[in-house]
Parts: sequence; structure tokens; C-alpha cells
Amino acid sequence: MNYYFAEQAGYLELGGEDGLDFLQRQTTNDMRGYNGKSAVVTVLTSPNARILDVLTLLPDPEIKHDEKVLKRCMHIVTLPHYGTRTAEFLTNRIFFMDKVSITEKESEFFRIELFGYDVDKTITKIGFGALPDPAEILSAEIDGCLIRAVGSISEFQLGCQLLVPENIKDVVLDLIEDSGAFQVNEGQYNTLRIEAGLPRAGYELTTDYTPLEVGLENLVSTTKGCYTGQEVIARQINYDKVTQYLSGIKLLQSAQIGERIWLEDKPVGKITSVTYSDRHGDLALAVIKRPHNQPGSELYVGQNNANAVKAQVVGLPLLN
Repeated sequence: MNYYFAEQAGYLELGGEDGLDFLQRQTTNDMRGYNGKSAVVTVLTSPNARILDVLTLLPDPEIKHDEKVLKRCMHIVTLPHYGTRTAEFLTNRIFFMDKVSITEKESEFFRIELFGYDVDKTITKIGFGALPDPAEILSAEIDGCLIRAVGSISEFQLGCQLLVPENIKDVVLDLIEDSGAFQVNEGQYNTLRIEAGLPRAGYELTTDYTPLEVGLENLVSTTKGCYTGQEVIARQINYDKVTQYLSGIKLLQSAQIGERIWLEDKPVGKITSVTYSDRHGDLALAVIKRPHNQPGSELYVGQNNANAVKAQVVGLPLLN
């Protein structure tokens, strides 16, 4: 079993009786699925449907089982380092009649991601009764402090996420290591998430792409009402306008983020993430135009076509 200190996410408090309806108007997923027991993950998009942030909606941990109160005070976990920007963006979207408040909170917790074999053993060691199901939220208490476990959100996480108050961080880490878990560093984590084909903030989760282009289609509702960017996403779905997709690339030599992908003198994509894997050699994630994104396609990677090096599209995840 492995654990990883995730980058510090932003943390917002969404209050007011119109808070859930407000978020429904701003993001891609259907907020009516929020029940306080499972996290709801949704994408904040621009008017042209580009990714501004990916938001994880959680209940206030101090509120118990009162649905009306739950929906008046919710917490939002943003992508790493996006908290201030997203708080300002959402605040500027509040209409004068909206009963909504958005408060950016200083970092109140550490995020630790658990993945690999025997995660249930580690979760039990910490004090949870079981491993949470995908997006399920479980709580445990350590030294009078509440710690939460959020089940794997497979679109952009390798495993279960722990939200740990700062003052019990060392206690939780001791419990994790006592369970036999090993810490992975930034480079190791990056390799694992590229092998798994997962997009990441600053690489694929950027304003260069729409959610449908980087594997977030499960976070997009096709039945809800209007939200910012919906018209573009609806055209992509209804008229088969998703013309590029997140793909894996096996390289003959290392490449750089931002290098272009070529076929017959024409650019067909761009490298977004790179790594070296002990199991698979030089690997990359790239957003590639169809039909060249199909596994087995032979392409070329380089700043320009003249010095491009042969590469091959591979299916993801790479499990062996």
C-alpha cells in the first residue's frame, strides 16, 4: 500500500439557502444528487466550456443528518492552488437576489491519498470501519478531531483521499506507516497517475480543454438545465464535436511537455505530461485528434516535424 501527500487544495465554504442552486447554474454535474453522504464532483467551466476548476462538494462535518441545514452550509475542495481564484470567480457570479455566501478558508487540513493493495488495512488502522465506496464520505475521530475519508474519485485520483486536520497530522502518519504503507514522492506519483491515464491540474485540467476532451465525461450531466458552458458541451455531445481526446503515448526517447504530435507533416496533438516508467520506459499523456488517438497508431513527437521522433499511442491504464 502506498500513500502520497497531495498538493494543498483550496477550501471554500458555500453557504446560504440558494447555495446548491447557485452551484447547479455554474458547473457541469447535477447538484440534485448531493445528499451529504457522498461527495459530488463537478467541473467549473468558462462560457466556451474550458476547464476552470474541478470542485468536490462535501457536507460541513459539524452538521448531522439535517437535510435542510446540510444544503445551507457545504464545503468545496478545489484543485491545488485554485482556491483564491475560484472563490473570486464564483463571488462575481452571485446575483443580487441570490442568498449565497462564499468564504475562502485558510488551509485547515492536509490531503493524503491512499492507493494500492491493502488500503482497507490502513483505513481500519486509522479508525474507519471500512474502506469507503467511490465518492462515499466516512468519518472517524482521533484525539477529539474529525478526520474524513472520501472514496476514490477515479476520474482524477488514484485512490482514497483523507482530509486530516493539521494538528493530528503526525498521529495519522504514524498510524499509516504502522500499517505498512510506503510514501511515494512527487515523481513516483506522477508516473503512477500517467500510467493510469489520469489528468492533473496544470497539465490536462486547464483552460486549454473541455471536460469531454480529458476524460471527465462522467462529471457532465446531459439532463440538467442551463449552466455556464452548457451550449458548447451540448454541441460536442449532440453533434459529435469532440474531436480530440486524452491518450497515452509510448516514446522512443524522452519528450517535453508542450511538444507537438505529428502525422504526415500535420500537427494532430500536444504532449501534456511526461515521465519515465521502470516498467514501460518513456511515457506521456497527450491530447490527440481523432482518429489518431486509437491505440496502435504510429505518430511522431517533436517541436517541429523535421526533428520529430516516432511514438505509438497506447491504451490506458497500463496495468502490467
